[in-house]
Amino acid sequence: GDTRLVLRVYGHRSPTSKKDRQDTVIAVSFAPAGENGRAVIAAANAAKARGYTPITYVLEQAAADVGKETADASRLVALVGDGKETCDGDPCAAARALAAADAKLVVHAIGFSADAATRQQLRCIARNASGGYWDAGNRNELQARLAEVAKKSEGSIWISDS
Repeated sequence: GDTRLVLRVYGHRSPTSKKDRQDTVIAVSFAPAGENGRAVIAAANAAKARGYTPITYVLEQAAADVGKETADASRLVALVGDGKETCDGDPCAAARALAAADAKLVVHAIGFSADAATRQQLRCIARNASGGYWDAGNRNELQARLAEVAKKSEGSIWISDS
């Protein structure tokens, strides 16, 4: 079947001063990539990173999203981050636990203009959930990496904080 995409955005609604550890929303609902691919890209481009970075919480939400949507297929989460976890939580351990609980779950990570500490954390998340890691220095590179990742699985979710 066709790859199905959803976009969950995080760290984009509340300013850092709000310390919102649950700032995440599905911006574009699940649909075949041919139907919502452009909307996913447009929404990702429109999102602005401005608040906390609740990666652990978002990973758990994303795993639940794809688990409900793609019962029989492999489940792919593409995590895009430009900063490391700023809330309580260990995203490396969360990725390991999620993958242990769901053998079909794979988490790929993309560092968007990420610093060394962020790249290290994102690599650890991907490694613990059978995924790969890529760097993206600008929006064109990010779109190219997301397109590569989207081809890797039937059920896909993109999550982005930038």
